Amino acid sequence: MSLRHYSITAADTSAVPGALSNSAQQQGCGVANSPHVIDNAVGASVPDADLGDAVCIVHQANRSGSPGEVVLGAKVDKLSADVGAVKAKLDQLSVMMVGIKAGQNNVVHRNMNGNSRMAEHNLQPLKAEEGEHVGEYPTQPDLFPATLGALFSLNNPQLDKLEEFYNCEFKGTSIAAWQSAFTAFIGALSARP
Repeated sequence: MSLRHYSITAADTSAVPGALSNSAQQQGCGVANSPHVIDNAVGASVPDADLGDAVCIVHQANRSGSPGEVVLGAKVDKLSADVGAVKAKLDQLSVMMVGIKAGQNNVVHRNMNGNSRMAEHNLQPLKAEEGEHVGEYPTQPDLFPATLGALFSLNNPQLDKLEEFYNCEFKGTSIAAWQSAFTAFIGALSARP
């Protein structure tokens, strides 16, 4: 979406697409006896598609010299800020939805991990449900333990990396307790081999 700076004068009414629609002309928004410049008007930096009949309002405010232009400018500024806030909220909701979908996907993987009974049984990696990697599987080689036996061989640096990836703290006062917390997080049995 491009932004353009428009100037309407008595000689040039086609400078703004849709600036003088039929309804605008009927309301007396056509160019009158003197040139009307809206270079400094509020609508001057509004995207083409959003201008519409707003140019007519700015045109009238500029022609009358009334404080309406200032009021209109404040309203446009507030509207722009509100649109920005809505877009930011939509971005947050989008990330939240990715996390919810990852959580739903992880139910199957946690159930599969819960069936792991022996050290050589394969584990199913989980998607991150929050944080920087939301919706992603671990891609770093050997980050997620391949088997139940490998899970109980995890050391402090490996568990630190898993906590960072999943944006989740696996609490424990010992390495065994820390491993058990991760085991519970992925849905595997907590009984050690």
